[in-house]
Amino acid sequence: MEFVLVQNPASFQLNIDHLDPDTEQILFAVGSDVRDPSYFWPVDTSGLGRVDIVSGSKADELALQLSYDNVQIGRIEHDLGKAVDEFLAMPEPSRGVKTVIFSADSMRRTRAHLGLSAVEAPE
Repeated sequence: MEFVLVQNPASFQLNIDHLDPDTEQILFAVGSDVRDPSYFWPVDTSGLGRVDIVSGSKADELALQLSYDNVQIGRIEHDLGKAVDEFLAMPEPSRGVKTVIFSADSMRRTRAHLGLSAVEAPE
Protein backbone atom coordinates (compact mmCIF):
# COMPACT_ATOMS: atom_id res chain seq x y z
CA MET A 1 0.00 0.00 0.00
CA GLU A 2 1.19 3.48 -0.84
CA PHE A 3 0.19 6.57 1.16
CA VAL A 4 0.41 9.96 -0.59
CA LEU A 5 0.03 13.17 1.43
CA VAL A 6 -1.12 16.34 -0.34
CA GLN A 7 -0.89 19.58 1.63
CA ASN A 8 -1.18 22.42 -0.87
CA PRO A 9 -1.74 22.86 -4.62
CA ALA A 10 1.96 22.39 -5.46
CA SER A 11 2.33 19.14 -3.49
CA PHE A 12 -1.06 18.02 -4.76
CA GLN A 13 0.03 18.45 -8.39
CA LEU A 14 3.50 16.96 -7.90
CA ASN A 15 2.14 13.89 -6.13
CA ILE A 16 -0.62 13.33 -8.69
CA ASP A 17 1.92 13.68 -11.52
CA HIS A 18 4.26 11.21 -9.80
CA LEU A 19 1.71 8.39 -9.63
CA ASP A 20 1.96 5.57 -12.13
CA PRO A 21 -0.75 6.33 -14.74
CA ASP A 22 -1.79 2.67 -14.58
CA THR A 23 -2.48 2.73 -10.83
CA GLU A 24 -5.48 0.44 -10.47
CA GLN A 25 -6.86 1.23 -7.03
CA ILE A 26 -7.11 4.68 -5.47
CA LEU A 27 -8.82 5.96 -2.35
CA PHE A 28 -8.80 9.76 -2.18
CA ALA A 29 -9.75 11.40 1.13
CA VAL A 30 -9.74 15.08 2.03
CA GLY A 31 -10.66 16.26 5.49
CA SER A 32 -11.50 19.31 7.54
CA ASP A 33 -7.95 20.68 7.36
CA VAL A 34 -8.80 21.90 3.86
CA ARG A 35 -10.90 24.91 4.80
CA ASP A 36 -11.11 26.26 1.24
CA PRO A 37 -11.57 23.45 -1.29
CA SER A 38 -11.05 25.90 -4.16
CA TYR A 39 -7.37 25.00 -3.89
CA PHE A 40 -8.26 21.73 -5.65
CA TRP A 41 -9.30 23.49 -8.83
CA PRO A 42 -5.92 24.59 -10.27
CA VAL A 43 -4.65 21.00 -9.96
CA ASP A 44 -4.93 18.82 -13.07
CA THR A 45 -6.18 15.47 -11.75
CA SER A 46 -7.12 14.05 -15.16
CA GLY A 47 -4.12 11.71 -15.10
CA LEU A 48 -5.75 9.72 -12.31
CA GLY A 49 -8.32 8.36 -14.75
CA ARG A 50 -10.32 6.64 -12.02
CA VAL A 51 -10.69 6.88 -8.25
CA ASP A 52 -12.41 3.96 -6.55
CA ILE A 53 -13.55 5.79 -3.43
CA VAL A 54 -13.67 9.49 -2.56
CA SER A 55 -14.02 10.14 1.16
CA GLY A 56 -13.58 12.62 3.98
CA SER A 57 -15.46 15.71 5.08
CA LYS A 58 -14.69 17.40 1.74
CA ALA A 59 -15.58 14.37 -0.37
CA ASP A 60 -18.34 16.11 -2.31
CA GLU A 61 -16.14 19.06 -3.24
CA LEU A 62 -13.30 16.75 -4.26
CA ALA A 63 -15.63 14.55 -6.33
CA LEU A 64 -16.92 17.63 -8.15
CA GLN A 65 -13.39 18.73 -9.06
CA LEU A 66 -12.43 15.20 -10.15
CA SER A 67 -15.54 14.93 -12.33
CA TYR A 68 -14.66 18.22 -14.07
CA ASP A 69 -11.29 16.61 -14.93
CA ASN A 70 -13.15 13.57 -16.32
CA VAL A 71 -11.90 11.28 -13.56
CA GLN A 72 -14.27 8.34 -13.11
CA ILE A 73 -15.42 7.93 -9.52
CA GLY A 74 -16.45 4.53 -8.23
CA ARG A 75 -18.35 6.02 -5.31
CA ILE A 76 -18.39 8.57 -2.52
CA GLU A 77 -18.26 7.32 1.08
CA HIS A 78 -18.38 10.13 3.63
CA ASP A 79 -17.42 7.84 6.53
CA LEU A 80 -13.64 7.62 6.23
CA GLY A 81 -13.28 4.54 8.44
CA LYS A 82 -15.83 2.66 6.35
CA ALA A 83 -14.13 3.85 3.15
CA VAL A 84 -10.74 2.60 4.36
CA ASP A 85 -12.17 -0.77 5.39
CA GLU A 86 -13.96 -1.23 2.06
CA PHE A 87 -10.87 -0.15 0.13
CA LEU A 88 -8.68 -2.64 1.98
CA ALA A 89 -11.26 -5.38 1.39
CA MET A 90 -11.06 -4.92 -2.38
CA PRO A 91 -9.15 -7.66 -4.23
CA GLU A 92 -5.45 -7.02 -4.69
CA PRO A 93 -4.62 -5.04 -7.83
CA SER A 94 -3.25 -7.14 -10.70
CA ARG A 95 -0.11 -5.02 -10.56
CA GLY A 96 1.22 -2.29 -8.36
CA VAL A 97 -0.18 -1.35 -4.98
CA LYS A 98 -3.31 0.13 -3.50
CA THR A 99 -2.86 3.90 -3.27
CA VAL A 100 -4.36 6.23 -0.68
CA ILE A 101 -4.14 9.95 -1.41
CA PHE A 102 -5.10 12.15 1.52
CA SER A 103 -4.82 15.51 3.24
CA ALA A 104 -3.25 15.74 6.70
CA ASP A 105 -6.57 15.45 8.58
CA SER A 106 -7.59 12.36 6.63
CA MET A 107 -4.09 10.94 7.08
CA ARG A 108 -4.32 11.26 10.87
CA ARG A 109 -7.80 9.73 10.89
CA THR A 110 -6.72 6.87 8.62
CA ARG A 111 -3.65 6.13 10.74
CA ALA A 112 -5.77 6.11 13.90
CA HIS A 113 -8.41 3.89 12.26
CA LEU A 114 -5.71 1.41 11.25
CA GLY A 115 -4.11 1.48 14.70
CA LEU A 116 -0.96 3.14 13.37
CA SER A 117 -1.18 6.08 15.75
CA ALA A 118 -1.44 6.56 19.48
CA VAL A 119 -4.17 9.16 18.91
CA GLU A 120 -7.74 7.87 18.69
CA ALA A 121 -9.87 8.91 15.74
CA PRO A 122 -12.84 11.00 16.89
CA GLU A 123 -16.29 9.55 16.23
